[in-house]
Amino acid sequence: MQRCCRPSGEESALSDPLVNSPIQVLHDVRDALEMQCRRLWYQCIEQKLKAKRFKIEGNQIRCLAELRHRQEMVDTYQRYVNLHLRISSVLLSMQEAETVNSVAINLSAANKLFNTLQESLDIGKIESLMDSLDGHHEQIREVAMVLGGNGERVGEFDESAALAELDREDEIDFPSLAGVERKERVFA
Repeated sequence: MQRCCRPSGEESALSDPLVNSPIQVLHDVRDALEMQCRRLWYQCIEQKLKAKRFKIEGNQIRCLAELRHRQEMVDTYQRYVNLHLRISSVLLSMQEAETVNSVAINLSAANKLFNTLQESLDIGKIESLMDSLDGHHEQIREVAMVLGGNGERVGEFDESAALAELDREDEIDFPSLAGVERKERVFA
């Protein structure tokens, strides 16, 4: 017995959710319409060439019949093109809605995570951490004073000293490149 091209029950499309999704169905319909439009376009060209040939041969009745048939094909082509455009716009709308939905789901999950983190946050732990860091800063300052520092905290930016240094310098000193060999580039 010969099997149809459709998969059996075990291999059904239920295992792949994208196969039967409305978006995939619309993609398939749009692609089929595109192929049909191409086929109709080429048939319209063929009908026009036939009509020209019959006109040259002097067979006016066949020429008009071919032109009438071509006009019917052009009308069908226009209906397919309009349907293709409508399906494409619906497809884009569905994809946008799916994107908005996934963003909303991700925002909801992030909000739940933020709420659980906020609930687990203990203000007492943060205060004890800040107090221990202040103690460490005092120790660093004491070590800096012992090593000959002026008692300022290490890593602090002294605005007045930086501005005074800027006023002392009249010209910016760039490092000398005297010891570096320069190679001239030769462009061919």
